Amino acid sequence: LSQHLAAPHQAPFTQAVQRYVSQVVDGALAVHQRVAAAFLPTAIKFHYVFNLRDLSNIFQLTAKVIIHFEGL
Repeated sequence: LSQHLAAPHQAPFTQAVQRYVSQVVDGALAVHQRVAAAFLPTAIKFHYVFNLRDLSNIFQLTAKVIIHFEGL
């Protein structure tokens, strides 16, 4: 994630975003650890484990919502 956010030719993020790359990565890992610990598999959904793909989907949706409301 940090390489993606810091590479201007791949993702043209502003300097303001690039300045907080390490905090975003650390925060994402902390959120993942807490959610994975809270949402353990159950007897009904024994096959389900919260993973980084789920976390990625959350970040993508959050970014779309922010872009949508900033564009209004």
